[in-house]
Amino acid sequence: MLNRDRMLEELRDAITGRTGAVACTANVDFVVKARRDAELREILCCSEWVLCDGKPLEWLSGLFGPGIPERLAGSDMIPWILGLAADHGYSVFILGGREDINRRAVENIRTQYPGIRRVDGFGPPWAPLESMPDDEINHRIREASPDILMVCLGCPKQEKWIVRNRSHWNVGVALGLGACVDFMAGTKSRSPVWMRKHGLEWLYRLIHEPRRLAGRYAVDFLELTRLTMLEVLRFKHTKALACHEAASRRQKRRNGASDSSLLRRGENLLLLLGEEIDADECSRIADAAAQMQCTSLGCLQVDCHGLKRIDSAGLGSLAELWRLCRRAGMDLEIIRAPAWLCSIFRDWKWNEMPGFTIRENSGYHEASWELTPAPNLPLAESFQHEKEVPCMIR
Repeated sequence: MLNRDRMLEELRDAITGRTGAVACTANVDFVVKARRDAELREILCCSEWVLCDGKPLEWLSGLFGPGIPERLAGSDMIPWILGLAADHGYSVFILGGREDINRRAVENIRTQYPGIRRVDGFGPPWAPLESMPDDEINHRIREASPDILMVCLGCPKQEKWIVRNRSHWNVGVALGLGACVDFMAGTKSRSPVWMRKHGLEWLYRLIHEPRRLAGRYAVDFLELTRLTMLEVLRFKHTKALACHEAASRRQKRRNGASDSSLLRRGENLLLLLGEEIDADECSRIADAAAQMQCTSLGCLQVDCHGLKRIDSAGLGSLAELWRLCRRAGMDLEIIRAPAWLCSIFRDWKWNEMPGFTIRENSGYHEASWELTPAPNLPLAESFQHEKEVPCMIR
């Protein structure tokens, strides 16, 4: 849920901290492949940023929750990122493309963005992922020590290569940018601005590369149509029907209340969800979940017994919980989940994620839960001793 300015700000922070954060630019083809490829699906959920690269995804996002504020296509981001690098004197490394194309891209960037401290690149000979010259590539990246690593190997090869090799080098950020090396080299042209604005960039590419793209686009279109119809049928309650209730909940939250609560028992945490998890509520959940990284806990259990409605932002918050749990070495368990929610998890293949468990009928004994705040987990100040009341997320 980022726009251009916010994304560049987060990139700058990651580069300053040399966090090695990973950004994926997901279009329709990316989403379809992730449904079939468990490794790619896990990479999507674990990456620091997953940016909307497809106009159809931007359009559809408004059907099931708050719409994505802006399409952040990799090809659009290239001049923004290079401008950021020039303004702050960052270094850039481009991996991918044929050797001559990569060299031309590096030369063009050096000419057009003289403020960039250093520009390096490497176009390895084409090879399957398992046969790539990883040792040579990693050596070149370590030697250059770039602030920004642009990997242009195509999806899902580039995402898998980044995650498998990120421990071998220290960079600020790593971005998977597909065919953008051709745009930087000037060997391929982008569609006119009016076609991009109206979501017709796919047609421009299809006209220029029909043999390569026709079959892929047909499969992607059919799968996206099927998924969209499935979600439309599932989310029967429209925004209009829930408008009044949502407004009253938002007013409660402005007054400091929350529908969700957080409890602790031993090394485990229990998150009780309210009736609806939308953008307003999930921001509070995310704030509380971020504090888990400061604790030594075994498992986070999310009780969905009272949940009646969830939108795309709410589902995104659960994905964020899983990502934070993975980083903290914890498991995430969904307990007492209603059948319709289990259906969503199965359709989205979340039940196949490592460390993500769904227990449809599993309950707990409320009396056995200690309602004192966990160490280093600041909740409400009034809960400094055991009380039979839930701790509200602040």
